[in-house]
Amino acid sequence: MNYHRVYADSEERYVKNIILYGSEDDAALYIDSECTVPVQKDELLNLYLKGIVINYNGSICTPHILECDSANRYVSVVFVVLDGGDARYVTLHSDGYTDEIPPLGLTVAPVTGETSILGKKASALQGGVNVSETEITGTLKYVSDFTEFNSEVGEQSGNYLALKVSPTPSTANVTVELTGGSKSSATIQPRNGLLVARITNKDTQTIKITVVKEDDEPIVKTYALTNLVLNSPAM
Repeated sequence: MNYHRVYADSEERYVKNIILYGSEDDAALYIDSECTVPVQKDELLNLYLKGIVINYNGSICTPHILECDSANRYVSVVFVVLDGGDARYVTLHSDGYTDEIPPLGLTVAPVTGETSILGKKASALQGGVNVSETEITGTLKYVSDFTEFNSEVGEQSGNYLALKVSPTPSTANVTVELTGGSKSSATIQPRNGLLVARITNKDTQTIKITVVKEDDEPIVKTYALTNLVLNSPAM
């Protein structure tokens, strides 16, 4: 089996572990015991793969989890410390971390190329799709036997629009409504925010996306589909 190996360079030949430092004063992870130089994102990822321990307020801890920020701004490590005899989890972060909650936002973009969505490549569903503030344009190809879209046979053929829906922050709740026209369907995958909608009447249907987070005014965007091109079945 071809394992993914992590090699030490010549200067690391006899290095057993790297010690990083943290304290209760903030949520950063540092390379020096005075806690003045935060570790960089890529450096922390590399060190974690080779082996690190963390000096946290004088206790030596082994990290259990490394997690990358969804926006690729920083990485975090999670470890356990003893607090009065009780174990608790602590999370420290590389440079680039901020505890400020970003303002509520929404980005909608077409799914493109070889990206797989419900068993179909995006390129098999659509081409030249563009999303503006108020409308979606482009060409939707005619697709048959799209069984993973819907269990109802009548929903398994037609023109399908594939979008990537990205709320900010990622924990915000997203709802999608395909309105107007005859009966139709839309499905969104919560794990990756991929949306597929079956478009049957571009002149009367719209896509309405709502992003909601506690204590924030909801963001509601409605997209017209009038300028989409819906291909017909091949004869």
